[in-house]
Amino acid sequence: MSEAQKEIKRAEAYIKQAKKDEKKSIFHKPEFGEAATNFNKAADIYAKQSMLDEAKGCYERAAGCYDQDGQSLKAGETYANAAKMAFQKDDPREVVRLLQECKVQYLEGDQGMQAVRTMKDFAQKLRESHPEASYTLYDHLLEIIENDGKYHWEKDSFVDLAILCLENKRYEECFKAWERAKKAFLALKNTDGASHCILSVIAIHLQRNDIVAAKKALDEAMQEDYFTRSQDFNCIDMIYRGVKNLDGDLLEVGQKNIILGFIKPEIARIIMSFSAPKEAVQAPPKQPAKQAPPKPKPKPVKVTPPVEEKKDEEDVNPDDLLVKTPEEKKALEEKRAEEAEKGYQEPVQEEEPETEEEPEAEEDKKEDEDEDWLL
Repeated sequence: MSEAQKEIKRAEAYIKQAKKDEKKSIFHKPEFGEAATNFNKAADIYAKQSMLDEAKGCYERAAGCYDQDGQSLKAGETYANAAKMAFQKDDPREVVRLLQECKVQYLEGDQGMQAVRTMKDFAQKLRESHPEASYTLYDHLLEIIENDGKYHWEKDSFVDLAILCLENKRYEECFKAWERAKKAFLALKNTDGASHCILSVIAIHLQRNDIVAAKKALDEAMQEDYFTRSQDFNCIDMIYRGVKNLDGDLLEVGQKNIILGFIKPEIARIIMSFSAPKEAVQAPPKQPAKQAPPKPKPKPVKVTPPVEEKKDEEDVNPDDLLVKTPEEKKALEEKRAEEAEKGYQEPVQEEEPETEEEPEAEEDKKEDEDEDWLL
């Protein structure tokens, strides 16, 4: 019998004894502590023999026994060992499930910080191969920190989650992660860190050629005094204006060195990689056209000609405005000729009262003659 087979026999013996220890009978109380120890010994043997399924199963049973025995910290540690076996099997779902159990046990033992560290370790290991599982673990460990308000435990994981989302182009989750990171830095009274988070959000919007979202984020950030006093504000204002003005290469060498000095390398690479997005900047000029749907300008232009004609109506005969055809024009001219002829006869009629003055002159002569006769 080989040494490997002997070790497997030993593991089977530990398992057999562990099952007896955890059983309850009339004459025997379950000894979960002893059962957990025996399951743990068997799991260690299977792990050395690379029998991952058997090792994971024994570690998980040992953790359950520790939990029933009231040893929460040992239970959490053993669930973490089971997660290691699942990780070696390349089973990310089992890793997440077992670490969730691990978190519960550590929290029951008032060891939230240990839970955070354990989950961060696996999140980093799964980052390249299984980003979805890594995202889930980061989210769980950040919940522990946020619920307890223990931001000093692990502030870098907030940024790590945001970068992970960015690398996998999960932009909505990325912006939420930066917001969580900003709150964490503000809770730690680290305004420079919070400003870096704002800068990162704006830089990502610009990288996606979304000028409108970048401007909105910048306007919101300018409401914060700490941001307007930071180097981040000067940097992003310069970059934003460069993009909007289509300056092409946005950053000079000196400006790039400034960015590298105080920004996460991943964000620095983003900022230094993109040039002015010409297609994106063409979008804002379209906005004025959309903002003028009423179109009030053409209407005044149509109304102005009648206004000019009204000014000439003082010198134009109203009848001329009614003439539409040459025949009507000829009839109007004939009518005016007749009226003109009547106009010349009227002064003759006005001379008739002057004839009435002649009898008066004759009467005056008669009266003078009568007076002469009397004399």
